[in-house]
Amino acid sequence: MNGRRLGDVWILDIDQMQWNSVLTQGPTPLPRSLHSMTVIKNRLFSFGGWVPVLGEDGAVPSHETEWKCANTISCLNLDSMSWELCPSYKEVEESEEAPCPRAGHCAAIVGTRMYVWSGRDAYKRVWNTQVCCNDLWYLETEIPPAPTRVQLVRAGTNSLELLWTTISSADCYLLQIQQYNTTPPAPKPKVEGTTIKAESGQSEPGVVAPATGQKEAIPQWYDIDVVKTTQYTVSGYQVPVETEDNKQHLGQTPKMQKVELQPGKAYKFRVCAINSCGSGPFSDVAAFKTCMPGFPGAPSAIRISKSSEGAHLSWEPPANSAGTITEYSVYLGLKPQPGSQPGTMAFARVYCGPGSSCVVSHTQLASAHVDTTSKPAIIFRIAAKNDKGYGPATQVRWLQDPKPADKAAAAVAKRPASSPAPGAPEDAKKAKVG
Repeated sequence: MNGRRLGDVWILDIDQMQWNSVLTQGPTPLPRSLHSMTVIKNRLFSFGGWVPVLGEDGAVPSHETEWKCANTISCLNLDSMSWELCPSYKEVEESEEAPCPRAGHCAAIVGTRMYVWSGRDAYKRVWNTQVCCNDLWYLETEIPPAPTRVQLVRAGTNSLELLWTTISSADCYLLQIQQYNTTPPAPKPKVEGTTIKAESGQSEPGVVAPATGQKEAIPQWYDIDVVKTTQYTVSGYQVPVETEDNKQHLGQTPKMQKVELQPGKAYKFRVCAINSCGSGPFSDVAAFKTCMPGFPGAPSAIRISKSSEGAHLSWEPPANSAGTITEYSVYLGLKPQPGSQPGTMAFARVYCGPGSSCVVSHTQLASAHVDTTSKPAIIFRIAAKNDKGYGPATQVRWLQDPKPADKAAAAVAKRPASSPAPGAPEDAKKAKVG
C-alpha cells in the first residue's frame, strides 16, 4: 500500500536488475496488503490480506474508509499472465473447512501443497484487542500422480497381499481388480543355472506371465476398497447383482454381492491416489495369481540383518504347510539388464535347502537391484516346497541406507511431477499438528 492499497504486479529481472510492469488479464482480484504470495510450478497463489470494503455500487472507493481481512485465493498463471479463478474455493467468514480471513500470515510450499500459518484476524481499531490465529492449514492444488505398479507381498489360496508406493499428496487410495485369463501355469518355474526363466505359461510363484494372443475375458474393473494405507490383503471384491430390480433402477446404486478370490486364479490390479482435488491416474496394471490347494503357503516372520559375510535371512515355516516342507528357495532381485522390459524385475536363486535361514554373500548382493520407488531397498522372495511342489513366495524389502547424493535426490523425487490438470479444483485442509 501507498496511502491506499495497490493492485499492480511488477517483475524484477535479476539479470538486468530492471523492474517491469505486468499487464495482467482475467478477473483481477481486489487490491490488498499484508497478503502472501507463493509459486507452485507455473502458478502464483495469493491468499488473504487487507482489502478495501466495496462501495454500494460494488466498486473500490477512491478514498478508503473501511477495510477488512480476506480469505480469498487468487491464482496468476505465469505463462499467460492471466488471473484464474479457483472455483471450488469459497470465501467464508467462519467455517471448519477453510481458514478464517486473516492478514500478516506466512505461507510456504511443500510439493504441490501451500501451507498457511498464523496471521491476525479481522481489523480492530483498538490494537490490544487484535487476535492472532494459532492454526495451520494446507491447500491442495493438484490431483495426486499415479502410484507405481502394485507389488505382491504374499500369495495365499484365497487371498493376495499387495503393496504400492506412498504418494505424499494422497489422502487415500482406490484399489481395483479384474479377472485375468491365462494359460494354466505350471506349479514351479524352470530354473536354469541360478536365474528364473519363465517359459510359455510359466512364471514364478504368485506372479502371472502376460497372456499372448488372448482377449480379455472380463474387461470391467471392480472396486475392492478405498484405503488410507499402502498395503492391503485382498480376499474378495464387490460386483453388481444381475437382477431385474437393478435393471429397472438405472442410475441408482445397484445391489452388490461379494466374490471371493478362487484358488489358482489370476487377477489384474491397479491403484490410484485420491485427495480433495480428485482422483489421480491409475498405476500400471500388475497381474498375480492365487496358489493351488495342496501346495504350501508362504513363509512368514522374515528377518534380515547385516553380517560380516553379507545379509543373514531367517524365516518361519508356512502356517499352512499342506504336508512336510522339504526345502526352501530364496531369490534375489537383480539389476535390470540392457533391453529388459521396463517395470519388470528378474530374480536369481541364491539359496536352496532344507534350513530356515541362509546368508547371501557380498558377492551376490553386488548384483542386487536397489528399488527406490519408496525408501531404497533390496528385494528378496522366499518360497517353500512340499511333496507337491513350490508354493507362493513371500516378498520382503530390506531397507538400505541412502547415499549422501541419494538423499538430495530423494527430496526432489518426493515432488509429484505431473502438471496441473486443466480446471483442477483446489481445496483447503486443516493440517493436524501433534
